[in-house]
Amino acid sequence: MCGAMRIYPLLLLVYLCILPGVSGRILAQQDSTGRPDQLDVFKVNVLQFALNEARISYEMQVRPAQSVEFGIGYIYPNAFWFADGGTEMLATGGGVYLSYRKYRVPQRYFSAPKVTGYLSPLLFARYSGYDREWLLFEEDRAQFSECAQFSERIQQYGLVFRVGGQTTEGRVVIDFYSGLGLKLSFADVTQHALNENTNVCEILPTTDLTEIRSNERDFEAVFNNGLKLGLRRNNRERNYEDRGVRTSPESEEP
Repeated sequence: MCGAMRIYPLLLLVYLCILPGVSGRILAQQDSTGRPDQLDVFKVNVLQFALNEARISYEMQVRPAQSVEFGIGYIYPNAFWFADGGTEMLATGGGVYLSYRKYRVPQRYFSAPKVTGYLSPLLFARYSGYDREWLLFEEDRAQFSECAQFSERIQQYGLVFRVGGQTTEGRVVIDFYSGLGLKLSFADVTQHALNENTNVCEILPTTDLTEIRSNERDFEAVFNNGLKLGLRRNNRERNYEDRGVRTSPESEEP
């Protein structure tokens, strides 16, 4: 568990070190008038909000039909989805995300109001956990049920290949995608208490307080669907469709 706590801050540090360098390279791409000509969008993952993570991302163009996207998320508990998502939905933590995008056509300014398809591999790492949560394993009769108190630390690493589309209207960006990949999960689980033959989830005189620790590892397929809403930064300076047209000094605003 201590090793897991060291890994996630290290990943976050690497992420923060890479971002300024790449950003400087992107901002250096300008036309002869000194105006930037790259895709430059801040996004919010709308679908992920409905699950258990507030995730934001920043996409920057590196070549006429290619971009990189950095993301960071805060994981929060959502007991509503516990039955489908498992104990991950009880956890608090964070994640970092890095993806490369290859757009179907070299649309240099990404400002036409039409959908542009793309292929995108995504790498991610997530770390989360919860402390002393009661979980009820309920049967038809209370005397056959049991309730246990757990703590858990969860690490997840994955690679997903996504197919998506992105469109813009002015400064507003809509990004949607679907993908399939693999996820490797590590979980350190501690059982603190156990009530057998009852559906009561609290410490009782008969509660077994023996701590049981276990380590679990899981390698599984992951489906990744998303919808992001974004905002192009400084769109007024970046939305130039025709490089052959130059604004005359007389027509420019002071």
